[in-house]
Amino acid sequence: MRLRSYLSAALRKTHLISLRRKIMSRRQTSPTGKTVFIHAGFRKTGTTTVQSLLEDNQRIFSSEIGIITRNTSPNTNALHLAGRDYAKKESAQTSARLRYAARDIDKEIRKMPQSRIIISEENMIGLSIVCPGGDIFDVAARSLSIIKNELSGHKLVFIFSTRHRTSWLRSCYNQDVKVHKFTGEYSEWLSINGICRNWDEGHAAIEATLQQPIIFYPMEEDLSEDRFLGQKLLETVGINSKTMHIVEKPILKNASLNDVELEFMREINKLDLPFSITHKIRKAVQKRPDLFANKKL
Repeated sequence: MRLRSYLSAALRKTHLISLRRKIMSRRQTSPTGKTVFIHAGFRKTGTTTVQSLLEDNQRIFSSEIGIITRNTSPNTNALHLAGRDYAKKESAQTSARLRYAARDIDKEIRKMPQSRIIISEENMIGLSIVCPGGDIFDVAARSLSIIKNELSGHKLVFIFSTRHRTSWLRSCYNQDVKVHKFTGEYSEWLSINGICRNWDEGHAAIEATLQQPIIFYPMEEDLSEDRFLGQKLLETVGINSKTMHIVEKPILKNASLNDVELEFMREINKLDLPFSITHKIRKAVQKRPDLFANKKL
């Protein structure tokens, strides 16, 4: 009798825990009146520098907009990891991870006092230009559809920075050598990634899936005289001119390797060292550009 009572109590407790988890994980859909600007990439279009701009000026912006990046609180770390894994392999499991990461972001947005929020995270749409599920535009359309569904209580504005296509592809190749241990020459890399559609086709594909207008703007617009990377984003979200004048301008982040550094890192990558070691070598290379400057290949 005592055992039966104990088991009954244990089952009730388990049921209550399960019910509590379901309630806690339930998607909130009530309208908030907030506008959420999702700056979702693209990689190698100045996104790291833009995120640094947002982080460094978070206090200045706090009366107007809330900021969510990888280095803020709340942050996009779970979204970054879930988006990366979803792009590598789309499955029920990776879709669920992305959905719950977005749901957690939604909960944080609802707590924030600002009526306008910027989420900046280019890796929510993956790390590669061409993935098993298609090119970066295919992945962006599908992953952002999941995120859009979880953030349906807010007005969403999707923003992407772009870049001259040849410069963009070259920079992405550079990044894959620098960070992702690619060992081949550019021609080999391009034979895989050059099939990616152009900006106009990609823009149309994402818009068609999300069923709403999205904003593409060229990063070169921010590189003209008297402007800075991220200025177009700040203008789009409505930062007033007074605040714009006191913004701390960003320092260029995640710059590409020069030709000599690039060839050196290709040779390092061929050694198939652990990632932690190649990461340290890459850091040392970028810390001492004088060692690789003005050298002929």
